[in-house]
Amino acid sequence: TNTLATVAAAHGVDVSVVISAIVADAKSRLDTAVAKGTLTQAKADALLVDATARITAFVNEGIPRPHKGPAKTPRTKTSEKPAA
Repeated sequence: TNTLATVAAAHGVDVSVVISAIVADAKSRLDTAVAKGTLTQAKADALLVDATARITAFVNEGIPRPHKGPAKTPRTKTSEKPAA
């Protein structure tokens, strides 16, 4: 599967440049929220750390696949009586 990292590499772009650009956009949005007073600087800093980790994983690994959960067992109809 293609990830942003494989596409970047195929075009001769360093993966760290891609990650830095996306993180810079996230930081800009967080800075705007802090300037408007809708977010504290401490919260913005914490969110940026988390965003950086998630962005790095997304660029390198792609979109995480949802966990499908345990296999479902067939239900018995309530009108069915067990064999005696």
